Amino acid sequence: MQDNRILLISNTFFLKAGNQSLYNTVMGLEKNGFTITIITCANGNEYLTFDEIKDSNIYIIPVYLYSQIIYRHIKNSFVIKKLTRLYKNLFSKDYVTPRNTYTDNQSTFSNDHNQWKSIVALLEFMIRTRLILKKHVRYDVLWGYERTGAIITNHIRRKIPHNLFITSFQGTVIYPYIRIYRKWRLIKEFPLEYFSHKINADLIIMTNDGTQGDKVLETFGHNKANIIFIPNGVQINNYSQDIAINNNIMGIISKNKYTFVTASRLVTWKRIDRSIEVFKELLTLEPESHLIIVGDGPEKQNIELLIDKYSLSNNITLTGFLSHQSTLQVMKNASMLFSFCDFSNMTNSIQEAAYLNIPVATINDGSTNSVLTEQNSVKANISEGFAREISSKIILFLENSDRNRHSNKITFTWDERMNTISYEIRRRLQSNKRDNFKNNSHRPGT
Repeated sequence: MQDNRILLISNTFFLKAGNQSLYNTVMGLEKNGFTITIITCANGNEYLTFDEIKDSNIYIIPVYLYSQIIYRHIKNSFVIKKLTRLYKNLFSKDYVTPRNTYTDNQSTFSNDHNQWKSIVALLEFMIRTRLILKKHVRYDVLWGYERTGAIITNHIRRKIPHNLFITSFQGTVIYPYIRIYRKWRLIKEFPLEYFSHKINADLIIMTNDGTQGDKVLETFGHNKANIIFIPNGVQINNYSQDIAINNNIMGIISKNKYTFVTASRLVTWKRIDRSIEVFKELLTLEPESHLIIVGDGPEKQNIELLIDKYSLSNNITLTGFLSHQSTLQVMKNASMLFSFCDFSNMTNSIQEAAYLNIPVATINDGSTNSVLTEQNSVKANISEGFAREISSKIILFLENSDRNRHSNKITFTWDERMNTISYEIRRRLQSNKRDNFKNNSHRPGT
């Protein structure tokens, strides 16, 4: 099949658990007849090993970054830890809170990624990528996946023969700040978002996850005709099978009247602290309840400290990373999913919960209106009394025997997403080919 070679560059890879967006994207492209070469610098226990990818149409070129190794050693050194703690105590910084984000007592919003620390790694990744790519090898599509991938691919695309240049993003975090920060403040706080979202590509794929990515691209002056604004969708192939899960988890679910679950990477903006606050209020209304926190990440220690602070270790279980199917199995058996994120709550977990008809408790921020209704969710506005208000609503909802319990089968699927994207890629490749033919036929001497 012609026009089917894709070179995709990303600083991430297929996760063992949690967000499966890159995995689903690559497998969806392969299913639609594309051959994909992935250049990645991802390295860690949270990723699948490259040897685990057996598909003959997927090639992986690993790039190992010395800067990451050096940074890891420096970060973990005793002296640096002491100096970092001293610096934070002396020069802690208050960040400006966007108008539509309420900052409660548990945590003050800050740039979760501290992106300038990633710039050195990005530069090394860029240089090493240019060195390993073979000259004069042509790809039909160059694809910069997420911020780092987009910046690097844009930098090297003039060196690699290709027909179509794509950038793609799983949402954005800068929409609330566009209205209150000047240009240089945006660059200072969010350099990777700013420079990657500014790139002019033949096709920009922005996931509709409630973070207003389409409005960000519009603000940066991109042509709407070159944008696909589309939800992730659900991977329904994983829903048909029931699998056995940890006996301890099933024991927790069976012995409690209500079991609540969060399913996400443990990072600041996912706001697992809010779930703990809500659950603490729920326990006063229904003591036979338990919260299961699925996932792992840099916020794990802070979450454990908060659990200890409230003496909830007997009522809250942290599972660590679980496979996608195991996570779904926990969700299927839970009473309700919690999602109280900053920015947007249109997460993969919420879409999956809507498809499986698992009730959801979330923030009334407008991001989930396309999949959640009064029949399958409880919502409240962020305020000082948020935890108390939504916990009361949750109990009323769960004790309402008349609520609709039918599954939402209208949810957008990953197959639909990838079929739409694949169709658009082929359409644009054919259009570019016709344009090139016309241009060549009008040259003198042809």
